Amino acid sequence: MDKLEYVIKTLSRTRRKDWENYVVNAVWNRLNDWGVKPVSQQYIRKNGKGYLIDLYFPQVNIGIECDEAHHLRCEGVDHQREIDIIDYLDQVSEGGEGRFI
Repeated sequence: MDKLEYVIKTLSRTRRKDWENYVVNAVWNRLNDWGVKPVSQQYIRKNGKGYLIDLYFPQVNIGIECDEAHHLRCEGVDHQREIDIIDYLDQVSEGGEGRFI
């Protein structure tokens, strides 16, 4: 699959999330490395809860969250969500160095 097809497929997972699509596209295009393939809306399960990471780079174990307006209404819940995601990424990483931005 070529880069354009991959980007279209990846961005199609985030309908009506304009800022998230912008960030995903901007980050990946600036990387300019076809070997690093981000996954948008990566599902993970931690502490009995399911979460979606807005942008995840499995090759380097980095997750990026785009906090849009609705996140302002649920800061406490988002904080626990971030802790769970960081713990998950740390467990995935052999060296315990998963990153969440």
